[in-house]
Amino acid sequence: MDDACFLQINSTIGVSSLQLKESQSVGVLHGFQLAQLGQEYGWLCKAVTVTTYTSLAVILLCFGCPEKGPKDPRMVGRSTVTIYLGLVVGLLYFTTDQYLPSMPQMEVELAGSQTLLSGSVQLNIFSKCVIGLIVAPLSDKIGRRPIIVTCTTLLILGSFGCALAPDVGWFLASRILQSLGESLEPVTFAILRDCFPEPQDRLAAVSVVRAFELFGIFLGPVVGGLVASFSHWRVPFFLLTLAWAGLAHYAAFCIHETAVDTKDPPSYKQSFQRVFWDPQLVTLLMTETLVLSTYYAFDSNISYLTEGLYGKGTVTTSWLIGAFALCSAFGMLLVTMSTGQVLVTAKRWMTAFSLGSGLFFVIAAIFFSHYLWAYLGSSFLMGFTLACYLPLGVLFLDPLEDFAGTAASFEVFAQAAPPSIYSALATQGLIHFGQRGLTWFQAGSALLAGAVFWMGFGSTSTLIMEHAEESIEHLGPGSLLSALKASGWATSLSAGTTDFGSFSQFQVTIALTEQGLEKIQEIGQRLFTMIGLLRATPVSQWMLQEMQQLLEVQFRFADDSQPYNLVSRLARNLQNYPPEEVLAAPVLLSEPDVVRTKDFLQHLMVDQVRVELVSKSYKDRCDQQEPKGRSDSVPSSGDARSGGKVKRVLRPRLQKQTAAYCSKDYNLELK
Repeated sequence: MDDACFLQINSTIGVSSLQLKESQSVGVLHGFQLAQLGQEYGWLCKAVTVTTYTSLAVILLCFGCPEKGPKDPRMVGRSTVTIYLGLVVGLLYFTTDQYLPSMPQMEVELAGSQTLLSGSVQLNIFSKCVIGLIVAPLSDKIGRRPIIVTCTTLLILGSFGCALAPDVGWFLASRILQSLGESLEPVTFAILRDCFPEPQDRLAAVSVVRAFELFGIFLGPVVGGLVASFSHWRVPFFLLTLAWAGLAHYAAFCIHETAVDTKDPPSYKQSFQRVFWDPQLVTLLMTETLVLSTYYAFDSNISYLTEGLYGKGTVTTSWLIGAFALCSAFGMLLVTMSTGQVLVTAKRWMTAFSLGSGLFFVIAAIFFSHYLWAYLGSSFLMGFTLACYLPLGVLFLDPLEDFAGTAASFEVFAQAAPPSIYSALATQGLIHFGQRGLTWFQAGSALLAGAVFWMGFGSTSTLIMEHAEESIEHLGPGSLLSALKASGWATSLSAGTTDFGSFSQFQVTIALTEQGLEKIQEIGQRLFTMIGLLRATPVSQWMLQEMQQLLEVQFRFADDSQPYNLVSRLARNLQNYPPEEVLAAPVLLSEPDVVRTKDFLQHLMVDQVRVELVSKSYKDRCDQQEPKGRSDSVPSSGDARSGGKVKRVLRPRLQKQTAAYCSKDYNLELK
């Protein structure tokens, strides 16, 4: 979420308390009149602001950027990182929204205008989005830690400058300093990507951070307005200075480097192409944009709707906003508790968001366009299902580990800029067509979000299992097979899928030597170490595209089939594909699907493996025979070499091995 549309809502909160005071009202702090601080100590604001801008320019021009430090494995999986980042993100939104109720008083004391004070919010949003597109990619090059320490320091200086601003010009200059610091927002989500490689763990962490963000958005104007009404509008800025000082101190001493170690990180152009040339990733960005457009249309217009059309008071609007926040928080809690795969969670919640809130908005627009309860009921349902964008963000960043900062900046921009424009259009719909116009705007974006998502993730002809097949079957130096051959344990290896009608099974077949028969646990350990590397390594886009091209060549130049084989195959394919695709769909692959490929790899776990050993040397240990009188023997379920025994032996050793192995290629080093 962003604060693009909070001006006209949150400015209503706390107005009643401001009306109890004249604009010249003052508070007392250590004997000084707070209203006169800008005049008496404005020189300090000017000195801090000018010195900060000058220092930044000198450091960048003369010394350049620091070198990136190595990734600290101690940061992986730490819950304290999640709490810290939640506090940072929550305070970012609190920083922007807390002074909105105090704008009338600030306008008088800073000799400004409503346009300039309101423009400070829009200036902050624009600056943060644009600077974030520079700062976040920079974190991929120099590391996350220098960025977060620098940005929190800038937030200290910017907040201090705002507290002592003598006029509106210096206030805007200090707000831009705050914008430089607030550009670390995408970096916080890149850190989550670094620290929580497993999608399910990252979904829980992102949900916690977004919950802090939600509280920052809704508590900012309330707390800021109350503090200002009992003291002065400058006091919240002083308190923010202290809060950011504490967070900067923690970052400097407790936050270590989290960015992945890459010898040759992709350039900005390459990162842009990897994101926007990938239809799955573009689908996720478009879906997030549409989901948040639905939210912003509500957020930017609820006060006008309730107070302007229905004559409700400011207190009522505040309660409605609070109720919406509770609905959203409850939805986030349920998403956090989800135990299935992240892609499955995204599908369920996107369906609920699109068909649930979307259809309710349509019904409200057609039949109940003059009833406030109908609009509020649809909006609260939308708030509950708004949590659908959490797994979308997790899926988006999952295959982009090597440039997570750049990718996160693209995502934050998509969540902020287009929804802000859409909310402005929704406001025009409210002005010209009343509640019905606003409701139709929200219905349209909600339904379109579901349509876009399912267009990108509803197809079955995608490159999912083939990536694992090609990677495991790799035969070159450093491959799994070369390592097994060097140990004298195997002679060949193949991988692929077998279709059983209602389900498919991914199989890895290894031809063992006599020595390899005695090393089943070691071979299984190496196999799952290889699979662990695939899960921990970003999916190679070039590999997926290469497989797509090879399969296209295979389809175009396939040998002729016997008629009876062809007819039988077509009859089976008609059960799974439409008639126009029965020839091509089982062979041709429509597009590289990075997200679902990563999701498939999460299923290749030790506790889901079935191990079968076939060898004549086991004949004396077998007590069953296959039907039809064949001589092939089947081991008994209690045999020491059965699959269940192998899985029990593999599990603890494998977990220790994969946790210690952090290579970024597919080579298995033999000790």
